[in-house]
Amino acid sequence: MKRFLISLAFVIFLFSLCVVTAFAANEAEPNDTKDNANTISYNSYVTGNISSSSDDDWYKITIPYDGYITVSLEHETLSSSSSCWNIYVYQEDGINCVNGYSQYWGVKGNSNGETSHIGLRAGIYYIKLTDGTLHRDVSYKLRVNYTSSNYTEYEPNSNPSKATEIDVNKDYHGSIAGSSDDDWYKITLTNNGYITVDFEHELISSSTLYWSISVYKSDGVTGVHDYNEYWSISGNENG
Repeated sequence: MKRFLISLAFVIFLFSLCVVTAFAANEAEPNDTKDNANTISYNSYVTGNISSSSDDDWYKITIPYDGYITVSLEHETLSSSSSCWNIYVYQEDGINCVNGYSQYWGVKGNSNGETSHIGLRAGIYYIKLTDGTLHRDVSYKLRVNYTSSNYTEYEPNSNPSKATEIDVNKDYHGSIAGSSDDDWYKITLTNNGYITVDFEHELISSSTLYWSISVYKSDGVTGVHDYNEYWSISGNENG
């Protein structure tokens, strides 16, 4: 009888943990600087709001293993097509954005928002939310979606010295976060031979050129044919 009661209590305890994790946490003010950032968990929601134009909401998150994240923001619909919130993702210093330059993702008043895929090494990172167009005291739900992976680009990798090292014959997942973002990859060939670079993406109904692929020698400057040759890929085809 005692064994049954203990087992039942253990099940109830586990169930209570599941119920607790299902609810969103709330931001705790003040959290308007890096030094007093709220610590949050990945793959869980936190609810907050921007109370004034000088109110920034900072969150601190630890990524346990190499992988990639997206940051999503949900909110009630506002009659505005302007960016009502801005999302910044910083390296551990709280100064440099993860992709090496000042980059934010604007979330409009009439739609929810999500950042592009961001590949990160294990470590500590910061998320900052700022006021976009003075829509204050409107609650939002923030979530950092994290997936462990060894086959992704790792930001920052916007120049040859910071290139993500990859293996041949493997698929890697990456994204271009903005017009100033370049993704560099480094491969080592141990034997003479030939390569092709395959590029796949979700279908975009446009014939505009969205990506360009260049292949360089080890100096990161000279093209493999001794000139800067690149392959363009439009939104409606892979390359």
